[in-house]
Amino acid sequence: GKTVLEAMPELEGQGIRELLDEVYRTGRPYIGKNLKVQLRRTPGGPLTEHYLNFVYQPTLDGQGAVNGIFAEGHDVTDQRVAEEELRMLNRELESRVAERTRDLEDALARLTAESREREAVQEALRQS
Repeated sequence: GKTVLEAMPELEGQGIRELLDEVYRTGRPYIGKNLKVQLRRTPGGPLTEHYLNFVYQPTLDGQGAVNGIFAEGHDVTDQRVAEEELRMLNRELESRVAERTRDLEDALARLTAESREREAVQEALRQS
């Protein structure tokens, strides 16, 4: 029986009121993906960062006018954190692969130079 901001006052100033007002004004649903918000998990507890996927669906009266908004959503913070960790691991792996590739290119260049020297020495020995 409470509004979103009455139930979760910490959402004030995070753009939620504006999204709800837009859905109410236009009658168009809003689908949020990975919206970053600060939530208080326990009364008086600290604010913590969360990511939410949700939908605001306007409800209509008998004349088709918006008379409320149905809100449904879920916390995807764990998924978002796992995705970021995976991105970081991929960047680290790409960096290591690039470093190893440079190392191999350097080793190949040294081997090629040594091979040319050996061939030159062998050719000099043959001619002498």
